[in-house]
Amino acid sequence: TAIRCTPWRLFLLEGVEEIDNAYDFITDPNDPILKVHACPGAPACASATVETRAVARLLASKNLAGLHLSGCAKGCAHPHLSHTTLVGQNGAYNLVEGGHPWDQPNQQGLSASDLQKLLD
Repeated sequence: TAIRCTPWRLFLLEGVEEIDNAYDFITDPNDPILKVHACPGAPACASATVETRAVARLLASKNLAGLHLSGCAKGCAHPHLSHTTLVGQNGAYNLVEGGHPWDQPNQQGLSASDLQKLLD
């Protein structure tokens, strides 16, 4: 068995036929989470003020084109224009539509539950 890192930030597990889903690996090439750009977020990144990974999983099922979650305004995971960008600031999320994480937000101070309702 070998583990290889790909240029697309994926792991290739050679010689592994089944994997325990308890580790939360993405094994389906059509998993909607693969369309989401998300940084590590808080607490993994000192610059992040919000958690990004769980919110990314929550919102991935909505199949939003061009969704980017950034724990801060730097936008490290995807420093490009996105259709929908959620940016952490002071423990809440700001919504930037059709812009970069550092752009002026369309809405500010949103909670994770606000995002679910807003993006339905």
